[in-house]
Amino acid sequence: MTPVTQVKLEGQYREMLRQIAEPLMAYTGGQKNLSEAPVRVLDREGWVLTNIPGIRRLLAPIEEAYGDRVEPDAQLPLVPFFPADALARTALSGELGFLLGYLSRHVLGQYDIALLTGGVAEPGALYFVEPNIQATQLRLGLPGREFRLWLTLHEATHAFEFEDTPWVREYLDASLAAYLTTLVEQITDGQNLLSPGLGSLLRSVRSGDSLIEAVMSEEQRVLFWRLQALMTVLEGYATHVMNAVGQQMLTHYREISDRVEGRWQQRSSIQNWILRLTGLELKLEQYRLGDAFFDYIDRERGGDFARRIWEGPNNLPTYPELREPATWLARIQRSDLGMHSGGVHE
Repeated sequence: MTPVTQVKLEGQYREMLRQIAEPLMAYTGGQKNLSEAPVRVLDREGWVLTNIPGIRRLLAPIEEAYGDRVEPDAQLPLVPFFPADALARTALSGELGFLLGYLSRHVLGQYDIALLTGGVAEPGALYFVEPNIQATQLRLGLPGREFRLWLTLHEATHAFEFEDTPWVREYLDASLAAYLTTLVEQITDGQNLLSPGLGSLLRSVRSGDSLIEAVMSEEQRVLFWRLQALMTVLEGYATHVMNAVGQQMLTHYREISDRVEGRWQQRSSIQNWILRLTGLELKLEQYRLGDAFFDYIDRERGGDFARRIWEGPNNLPTYPELREPATWLARIQRSDLGMHSGGVHE
């Protein structure tokens, strides 16, 4: 992709963003106009290079903890440095490298969340990986501009979720920091990140766990599923908004959605194994489960009630509530009654 092509495409995506900004604000009730959000068009290599600094920042506490286990001068272990420690680091590095390589060939768009920045993050850019977008559009036989508008709507909804409701970034950062703290403590205590042992890991993966889940302690699993619940809300709401707004704007909306969904349903057995091993299968579950959750709330109480989720972290559904939306609805309604009763008694 030449610099001239990149500039031209970025201009087209900016125009699409301006086109969807007002309909998006109207449906979500958002206050921030995203029409001038930063836009970047990338090739696959550019996407990888753009994401590496964030990954380094995210994993820096783990690397530092491993570094502290070695004498600065002699470079000798302060505690027995068993091969499992090296295996843990190799597995982590290897899986991250594999993930970046795999995703660079499949990811279409991304909203840059800019995690763990101490609350001073600038508004994130919307990234579009044009080689993957073009390949998917041609393979599925989709209209080019509408497909890109469909994708822009999804990523712009993520921008709304983080930029219009700042507590979401704070909650995500705090949850991630807590999870990383447990990993650092595990390393500092002389454990390794593959503490269950290789045989146990293989049994866990065979039973359906991802490699990530297989090495978790109970505390880590609690934090992990808290993060999964949040990410399911974020992806589900973006899909829900994309459905609601997109159907009003795009002539071929249903065709686009059906063919993209069919693309994921026709995965090979090798692709399914990769998704399960790496945890990416959970990402696909987030789209389906989150969309179904918001569809239920919309049918039962309407879109305005669904916005209650963005009032604060106490209104976030748990993962079991995402699977049973009626329980979340009942909890919020009980909370409303409690607040009303409290007001009467004052």
